[in-house]
Amino acid sequence: MLNKNRDKAEQLKKLPPPIGSSSYIEAATKCYYVDKTLLVRDIIDNEHLVTLFARPRRFGKTLNMDMLRVFFEKNIEDTSVYFKDKLIWQCGNKYTKHQGKYPVVFISFKDAKFNTWKDTYEAICDIIVEECLRFEYLLDSTKLSVREKKSFENLVNRKFENKRIF
Repeated sequence: MLNKNRDKAEQLKKLPPPIGSSSYIEAATKCYYVDKTLLVRDIIDNEHLVTLFARPRRFGKTLNMDMLRVFFEKNIEDTSVYFKDKLIWQCGNKYTKHQGKYPVVFISFKDAKFNTWKDTYEAICDIIVEECLRFEYLLDSTKLSVREKKSFENLVNRKFENKRIF
């Protein structure tokens, strides 16, 4: 057992840190990753309507948000494989039953860095439209009202210039 732990520690030393990576799957599988999955437990236990993650640049906000997205998001792929060796999986069914159960809207403005408001606004619009396109299947759903579907179509077709987006 001691040799096995030593081998694992040596293997981890050879992995690069996830500097600049905002992909949880990449960080957890190809990099030296410090397990932050107990953030899932904190979010479930606190039951807040809104959670604000305020940290300085380069503190892993986007990576942690992506980890939450991968954990909670309903997906064709079984993403539980990325958590079974992490701390959250040891916390029991109260938490693991939420894995892969929800539609998740994930928006990061980390790449919307431009010198003019016009270019920044365009980048933000592109980010919103791109995220909406991930949920295009909802247009066939009976769970959305006609008004909601129309709003969704307007977003995807960028028919919100000089108007409120929502």
